[in-house]
Amino acid sequence: MQLIGARPGIPISAAALLGEIGLDVPDADHVSTMTAHIRSATDMVETAAARPIGQRDVAFIVERCQWSCWWFPVVSVQAVTKVETTADWITWDEVPGTGYAVANPAQEPRLIMIDPVGSDVKAVRVAATVGALVEEVDPVLLEAVKLVAKTFFERDLAIEGGETGDIPQAAWRLIRQKRYLRPREAF
Repeated sequence: MQLIGARPGIPISAAALLGEIGLDVPDADHVSTMTAHIRSATDMVETAAARPIGQRDVAFIVERCQWSCWWFPVVSVQAVTKVETTADWITWDEVPGTGYAVANPAQEPRLIMIDPVGSDVKAVRVAATVGALVEEVDPVLLEAVKLVAKTFFERDLAIEGGETGDIPQAAWRLIRQKRYLRPREAF
């Protein structure tokens, strides 16, 4: 999955989360550090749960192409904006909007090709808008983000290249409750 549009905002304000841990009047450094920790925690929870927090435009490239149905690796799919195929990895041909459909976009999203992809096609590129609005984030996932961000902040961990230590078991339990596993890749 490749991000092709703007990255969504963070799901909770740094000042609010700092208030929850007892820093009612945080300084600018605390807010900046907590914002980075919230971003890292959000990325971790999104990846672990396969549920993007905040809408974004992404592209998927699917290689094994003799299929008529492909399950998206994330939930939920708001819209498919373009589907293209390639037989030579150089030129991409757009599939008309009547050549595909999206089934069950909110729970188990899958792309259904009206005419199955032929054996000459090497890959299919799908551009889509995925994820829920930041304001509509599942409260369970939001709580997992808060737990992880608080842990990062309290341990004052490095955002890049540092050891993350142990993520609270409570966060993993929350993520497992909402984790999306696609039924299968293609058929």
